[in-house]
Amino acid sequence: VCELSKDEGPCDKPTIQWYYNKENSRCEQFYYGGCKGNANRFETRRECEKSCVASVVHGIHVCALPQEPGPCLGYYRMWYYDRSDNICKSFVYGGCEGNGNRFEKRTDCETSCVKKVVKVQPPVPVTYPPPRTTNEDVCRLPVEPGPCDEAHPRWFYDAQTQNCLPFVFGGCGGNKNRFKTSEICLRFCTGITATPPERRPYVFQPATSPPEPTQCPPSNCANLQCPYGIEESFDISGCSSCRCSNPCEVQECPDGSRCAIDVVRTSSGGIRTEPVCRRVNKSGVCPAITDRFSSSAGDCDTRCRDDADCRGDHKCCNNGCAMTCVSPAQATNDLLPDEVLVPATQPEPAHINPGPNVTEGHIGEPAELPCNAMGWPRPTVTWWRDTTMLPLSSRRYEQLSSYALLIRSVVYEDAGEYSCHAHNGIGSGAIFKVSLIIDLQPEPLPPAGGEEPDFNSRDSEPVLPKPIEFAPLETRVSLVTNDPTAGAPLQIDCTVNGPSEGVEVTWRHQNQVIEESDRRRLLSNQTLFITKAEVADSGEYRCNAEYENSFSTSSIQIVVKEAAPDTACIDNPQFSNCEVIVRNSYCSNKFYGKFCCASCMKAGQLAAPPDA
Repeated sequence: VCELSKDEGPCDKPTIQWYYNKENSRCEQFYYGGCKGNANRFETRRECEKSCVASVVHGIHVCALPQEPGPCLGYYRMWYYDRSDNICKSFVYGGCEGNGNRFEKRTDCETSCVKKVVKVQPPVPVTYPPPRTTNEDVCRLPVEPGPCDEAHPRWFYDAQTQNCLPFVFGGCGGNKNRFKTSEICLRFCTGITATPPERRPYVFQPATSPPEPTQCPPSNCANLQCPYGIEESFDISGCSSCRCSNPCEVQECPDGSRCAIDVVRTSSGGIRTEPVCRRVNKSGVCPAITDRFSSSAGDCDTRCRDDADCRGDHKCCNNGCAMTCVSPAQATNDLLPDEVLVPATQPEPAHINPGPNVTEGHIGEPAELPCNAMGWPRPTVTWWRDTTMLPLSSRRYEQLSSYALLIRSVVYEDAGEYSCHAHNGIGSGAIFKVSLIIDLQPEPLPPAGGEEPDFNSRDSEPVLPKPIEFAPLETRVSLVTNDPTAGAPLQIDCTVNGPSEGVEVTWRHQNQVIEESDRRRLLSNQTLFITKAEVADSGEYRCNAEYENSFSTSSIQIVVKEAAPDTACIDNPQFSNCEVIVRNSYCSNKFYGKFCCASCMKAGQLAAPPDA
């Protein structure tokens, strides 16, 4: 606060205030405009001097003063000296009054107050390995491919057979018994046997000398920006390191709830943080988005993830722009406070509390259809349009944490009935239906002359909107290739019945989206064609089709058999890393294909054995 420059503020209602001038280390008067400004502003000179001036207050050094947050409710991270521990600790300063034991930087606090203490320890005998590594030490090391999954051809010396053998190096780790060619390996290790000569380690006793002061690395404490405080620890040398404090780290919450952090004022006027368990999905329904535009206009900052981030009975709701904490549309005063949680012990069938079953939408604006599902365990909720299940999240829809369905931008075809289905494995589940109606009628303007016109007849009959035509979407997956085998082509068809245009089709293998490549081709008729199948291509293939508010999916399970290898095609018994070669698709390399012929043929990565 005392480091801030003078700020008069933008308003024009001047009053005399005091600020601390860091240039001459004095408190001076200035005219404050009446609004905004900063915290370097005090009502009296005494207040200013008490907060900012001098390192000695009434003959008492600031380092001997206790921590004092002050009576104001600001939130400024400061440092104070703790005389009992001889360290500087962080605390929250309210912004006014307090005392001189307050520093903006930890380094300033340590320079002013911390007493330097050097821990002296007697010298410890240090055991060193033999001073030099010889060829024998390297050549007697065991073969070590390393922990990584790359594949580099290397040679190692086998001291038992006194021969150099090939192996695959993973790319990291390992040891020095690793050579690029057999010639280098033999030149380095020939003649070395498996029995090493006995060599004893020697012990070095350091000379007794006065201990040097401990040199600590720079501390990270001054650079940390932590909303809930800093935890500082010291090693055996007295050097410190810091980490951000997390009040929820040791807090356990019941199922259906989550730990959140509250900042509260203590009885002594200080500020502290405390963890509290709140329900992730509280009772009540989020207000309609259109009702919240007037109060939340322009608020597009996300304030919460779910209801646990909101105090009391407030819920985390979408305001049309971001997620914020608001009061529920329906009162829940008959419920216990969410901070007082009792773990559920009795199962409760899924049910849906009644709410408004008609929602009005406007073209081009978002709309939210409520579904207040309850039960224990927490129910699983799906939304349906007629006989089509809607996706949890897509370009047009999103199911919110409150189970409500959000239509991102309403079009005329969205009008109709929707149903919310909830079940948790107990009972038969629950269904709640809600209709979306679209307001196409503009608000009438008052007549210019102040008199209402008299309409007794009309020139023509009203034109009714064209009925909505729903085209059902259906997918069917079929395997065209008989007996899929590694090394042979593989074809899977996806037949899509529905609209002739605008259908978006995606393929997934083991729930991973398939991207088109030289080996995997996605044809215009939605067929997936794999030019040369591999054993790794086995698994579930799923065809997904999406069209506006319709979605359909179909899947098939496929097993690709290993190709029968040639009888003359075998894995070299001295080459033990064929699994790594196949996993990284290195069989096309002549060297690897020769040493791992059988494994590469079975995996479909070799069309024919390599030349001898």
